[in-house]
Amino acid sequence: GNGLTFLLDPNPATFWQSDGAQPHTLTATFPSRVQISAVRLLLAYPADESYTPRTVSVTLAATSPKELRPGSAPHRHAALLELDKPQGWVDILEAYSASSPAAAVAVQIAVIANHQNGKDCHVHGVQVLAPAAGVAGGAAAGAAPGGAGEEAGENGGEEER
Repeated sequence: GNGLTFLLDPNPATFWQSDGAQPHTLTATFPSRVQISAVRLLLAYPADESYTPRTVSVTLAATSPKELRPGSAPHRHAALLELDKPQGWVDILEAYSASSPAAAVAVQIAVIANHQNGKDCHVHGVQVLAPAAGVAGGAAAGAAPGGAGEEAGENGGEEER
């Protein structure tokens, strides 16, 4: 598939493509706890059809990226969404108010199923956003991925940028 370079570039025509069995995961890690107000994916059902994610989960790790491993505690599934032919930016985690954002050292997005039972998926962009400046506990607005150690992987394999 296409690597992380395509996921993080500003061109909506490019995309990261998974390879292998589901679930497909994208993991962003940060050097310390950060406030997270939203997680967004750029998806394009009209162009990608069966490559478009349908069921997506977001998991937050409060103190260590190791918390994202199955059976590890305490990790928290912050959101589980069913998407219907998404087009454009989709908020997959906006469950926290600006006055009470989530704090995490890692965020993992898992594509559990695709439209039309597709095997691999396309994701055109990802954003992990911080609360707006001036909000209690906030950082700069629009803090997109760029944390130390963004990774993407499937079935335990990881690709590091």
